[in-house]
Amino acid sequence: DRAKGGEDNMATSTKLATALKMIYVTGTDGADEITKSRTIANINMEATDENVYGFAEAMLLLQNHGASVSRIDSEILTA
Repeated sequence: DRAKGGEDNMATSTKLATALKMIYVTGTDGADEITKSRTIANINMEATDENVYGFAEAMLLLQNHGASVSRIDSEILTA
């Protein structure tokens, strides 16, 4: 895309932080699932997806419920 000045601007991203979020289904209320979540901040930004998921699996071994696992990368965009 071209900016108003007619110059080409390429956006770049810089990682700020990485966190891990696990969402647990702890029961049901009729047809609705009851969920709880846990977010673990300050995950090493250089950790691979496999490392993050492996850590989550180890944490899940200590829980009574299964969970979905999300990696949250916060980045700032600049032009």
